[in-house]
Amino acid sequence: MDFGLTEEQEILKKFARDFLEEKFSRKTIKELDRDFTYSSDIWTEMASLGWMGLPFSDRYGGAGMTFLDLAILLEEMGRTCAISPYFSAVVLGGYPVYLFGSEAQKAEYLPQISSGAKIFTLACTETAASCEPGSIKTTAVSKKGNWEINGSKLFVPDGHVADYLICVAKTGKDHDPRKNLTLFIVDANATGVTRSLMKTRTDRLAEITFKDVKVPKQACLAA
Repeated sequence: MDFGLTEEQEILKKFARDFLEEKFSRKTIKELDRDFTYSSDIWTEMASLGWMGLPFSDRYGGAGMTFLDLAILLEEMGRTCAISPYFSAVVLGGYPVYLFGSEAQKAEYLPQISSGAKIFTLACTETAASCEPGSIKTTAVSKKGNWEINGSKLFVPDGHVADYLICVAKTGKDHDPRKNLTLFIVDANATGVTRSLMKTRTDRLAEITFKDVKVPKQACLAA
């Protein structure tokens, strides 16, 4: 069995390495790291290469490539210490929509991710520093045709720059905590959402607080 890369994958790997080495110089990395930000210009260039939609179907503006192709690209990003919300937007935020979203949700959100227009991320870890199903205290209650979310999340990758959050919330009371959880697509700028940057040495992590945040029924991603 051949475990080597295909010719196309080798091309992707070389191109990504050359591009990332050029764009993420030591000086650029130092500046971005100091300011806890990312380069919108480089982000736009990466999007123009089709990288944001690399693993998603062309029906949603993606490239229809494989998870292995995505892994090759991520490996090169890690090699060059590329600073961007790519992993958050594509893997943590985009994949839940791609795997669990309704057709309407995919049609609405995946083209925005694929084009680089919107940044998604996952808000899962609770203030007890755990993301185990039984530790989820953030709640979502059905009220008047909407959901109302209350709670706090820590260590949200790129949460301070995200446009949307995939929030994990408790919606049930089953004895099996895994059956109590639902994913919601939440506008990061919605009323009641408070974001603060947790300035660690190496990561861009945010604390997110949800206070009576109202989201429509169609924002429910999976139950």
